[in-house]
Amino acid sequence: MIINFKKTHSKNFGFSLVEVLITLSISSILFIAVISFVMFASKSLTSILNYGDMNVKTRIAIDTISSDVRQCNSVLSSTTNKLKLENNDGLPIIYHWDNNTKFLTRSYKGSVKVLLRKCDEFNFWFNQKNSLSDEVDIQTSSLQSVKIISFSWKCSRSIVGVKLNTSEFQSARIVIRERHNGVFGN
Repeated sequence: MIINFKKTHSKNFGFSLVEVLITLSISSILFIAVISFVMFASKSLTSILNYGDMNVKTRIAIDTISSDVRQCNSVLSSTTNKLKLENNDGLPIIYHWDNNTKFLTRSYKGSVKVLLRKCDEFNFWFNQKNSLSDEVDIQTSSLQSVKIISFSWKCSRSIVGVKLNTSEFQSARIVIRERHNGVFGN
């Protein structure tokens, strides 16, 4: 028996240029699709987290302002972006929105707490109760006649430096409780 150890050369021992180009094209398309999906998913997740953060911070701010307004003795001073109340202990509570920093702050007993950040707009306005109708309240500038404090705001968040998340205008209306012999009533 004779064994031939001669090397046989095969003509197909690699990929052709066309096969490599087709494989690279398909791989590139798949890679771009995966990257696009990951970017979309991360942007969506960031948006959801931003809206959740704005919602929580807004709720805390409303609760804090509502509690202070309902239990205050009087309104000491006010502008569209600043409210100064006299608390039931006789000390002032100041709410101030700064257009430069976009912060809404609460000052009480020397400490300042930021309630809202990235607050693009914020306004206070004041009403007195209309004795003729329960539906319409009369806007007032007299601090002695203020019975209702209303405020509105709009906050936003940025994703990668671009302002993408913006809350709708939100507003609240709070009635100052009347005191009868040192006890709050409706």
